[in-house]
Amino acid sequence: MDCGIDVYEKTSWRARSLLDFISLRESLTGDPRLESRATAFNGSVIVGAGTSTDGREGVPGEVPLAWWIRGGPAIRLATLGGPTGAALALTESGVAVGYSDTAQGERHATLWLRGFPTDLTPGTGIVSVASSVSMSLTVVGEISQNNSRSGFRWTQEHGLETLGTLPGDFTSSLGGVNSAGVAVGNSTGPNFPLGLHATRCDRSGCVDLNTLVDAPGWRLEYASGISDQGVIGGSGQGPNIRAFLLRPLH
Repeated sequence: MDCGIDVYEKTSWRARSLLDFISLRESLTGDPRLESRATAFNGSVIVGAGTSTDGREGVPGEVPLAWWIRGGPAIRLATLGGPTGAALALTESGVAVGYSDTAQGERHATLWLRGFPTDLTPGTGIVSVASSVSMSLTVVGEISQNNSRSGFRWTQEHGLETLGTLPGDFTSSLGGVNSAGVAVGNSTGPNFPLGLHATRCDRSGCVDLNTLVDAPGWRLEYASGISDQGVIGGSGQGPNIRAFLLRPLH
């Protein structure tokens, strides 16, 4: 798959209105010093996390949250048994993914279906994060185990699959996936940051996106999202750090 590249140096965006989606002091502990962040929105539900500014309000670090734009208090999503977590991505049907702590104190990639958590990387000696989920419930992210870090893909049919790195590289991560299960991310090799490569992964394996474009003077470093039409967004190095958009040519 060859791609054409669009470069974005600066964007201008103006909001029509501002909505404070959540008042954590009402929904959690009654303390106005609590903070929140929104990470994904599907038109009716927002997910994210809440945290205390001083750690003494009974909320030990971030907790995963969901709330509705029509109002009402935030709902604290259950974790895998530990105290903290965050929801990072969301489908149109309301399935959320992110991470949460296990009872053993490890941070594991988590999927929330109707608010109930599922551990996507069960076991011990694991640290993992789920970064994206598609409407077909393909989940991607990264997993660290036995002193190695790799991008992973999880599906209901195949379970957890680690995808490894590009040849000669030593770490990888996946940050976006579409309904066909095609994922994008990055792979890191020697001579960082020169060894940082944006990647595209499907059932046949992962490829360096730099080999699919004709863009002299560019190095595509991070691919963070892919649409169902195969359009890929990310960032890289030209004369300086810039956002890019890759459109399939065929």
